[in-house]
Amino acid sequence: MYVKKTWSEKKRGIYLGIAAVLVTCLIVGTGCFYSKSDKNLSKDTENKDPVSTVSSTSSLKTVSENETDNDIATSEEEETAICANDNELKNEFEEIQNSKAGLIKIIEFLEKNISCASRSLADEMMYFTVREAANELEDFTDNYADSDIQNIIFDEFEGSTDLNLLKTSKNKKLADLAQSTIDRKYKLFSLEGFITPFVDYKAYGLYRQYISEEMNDYMDIMQAESDMPSAVDAGIAVPMEEFIDRIIKSYEFIAEYPDSPRAEQINDMKNRKVWIYFAGIDNTPVFDTKGNVYHERLKDFRDMEKKYEGTEFGNQIKEYLDLLILENYKKTQKITDYLDKIFNL
Repeated sequence: MYVKKTWSEKKRGIYLGIAAVLVTCLIVGTGCFYSKSDKNLSKDTENKDPVSTVSSTSSLKTVSENETDNDIATSEEEETAICANDNELKNEFEEIQNSKAGLIKIIEFLEKNISCASRSLADEMMYFTVREAANELEDFTDNYADSDIQNIIFDEFEGSTDLNLLKTSKNKKLADLAQSTIDRKYKLFSLEGFITPFVDYKAYGLYRQYISEEMNDYMDIMQAESDMPSAVDAGIAVPMEEFIDRIIKSYEFIAEYPDSPRAEQINDMKNRKVWIYFAGIDNTPVFDTKGNVYHERLKDFRDMEKKYEGTEFGNQIKEYLDLLILENYKKTQKITDYLDKIFNL
């Protein structure tokens, strides 16, 4: 049976997990719907009429093999009529942005209109939607802080995070909450024995054909973090090789898209990962209780410095190693100041 926690304990547990996924924290591609070949399609179709790139899964009409040329022409006219021009669609999108319509309405707008949008507008629509999902997540999480909800999930469903299973519950409160979670494109994660929602970036896979390569790269980074947060329970929760790979992907994103509206967020996520890698956290420490760097972590730093020699990340590791040498491999005030500077970049 689920052991009831105090509200402060719940808040600490829940928001530590959310912090691993949201902007101000550690972040955010395994299991991705989007492949490198799809990126080539994005480039090829960047300047084409959005209607011409709509997939058969879209709500727009498709052309059957038996249609005549006249039928095809009529069908194309009907498809064009369904889509507002980009300026009209942008105006509608701005109204949604300013209306405080709520996440479900925003998702409905995205699903209905992204296939008609230009690539740049599709990027704006997708980015706005996932940001709103993140912004609403904290308040929505309060629904799962209800001890009755937690008890039912653990007692009747053995702590399952399968929303399709939970929505079949005979308890209407839980069934309705599970459906509401699905409608918001959230998923559930068990964090330190507490079931809590996260933004499910994989749920947006159907719409990724309409967005740019840059936006897809952003979604890859966020989806990886959503699939498995980098840090859970005060420790690195993925293999160190994958943790480093996430850092590298962040460096690559910033280098390739320095003017992206998302570059600052990715840089923030990268700095926090580098800080954790250099400084350690409770369950993945770098220094022992006397402040001496662990031998295995020092070896890892040296290996990574050699592996990424000449890169920005490699240079940063070298800078840190040089300082560790000067400080005799102890966590002195100079080391602490250096790490604090990374965290606050």
